[in-house]
Amino acid sequence: MPWLTAPQTTPYKYLNGIYSQLVLFGLFTLVVVLVPESPAWLSEKGRHDQAKRSLGRLIGRVEGYDIEHEYAVLLAATQQSEALVRSHGNSDWRAVFKWINFKRCIAATLPFTYQNFVGSPLVFGQTT
Repeated sequence: MPWLTAPQTTPYKYLNGIYSQLVLFGLFTLVVVLVPESPAWLSEKGRHDQAKRSLGRLIGRVEGYDIEHEYAVLLAATQQSEALVRSHGNSDWRAVFKWINFKRCIAATLPFTYQNFVGSPLVFGQTT
């Protein structure tokens, strides 16, 4: 009579989900450790030697590749970007209420708003 025997339980079965997340966390940590810092970020911080090493590590050993020229282009782009930021002055959250920025804000949020109006969350939430 199998219906009279005690059921087999596995009280620690829930740990499988936790272990699977730990695998993904381990892979992410490995990528973070192995990927070098961004050469653009290093050049912004004034660490030029580290930026060149990082650029060389990202590109690898490509025959005929001139790291000095590539870094000069990167540095010029970084300096131009910093000059552009300085020319616009300090911008804060009130800049959204200027008319041109307000129009951009509305244009960026309308697609997500329309998705709610047409019922996408209802449709995608109920598909199983």
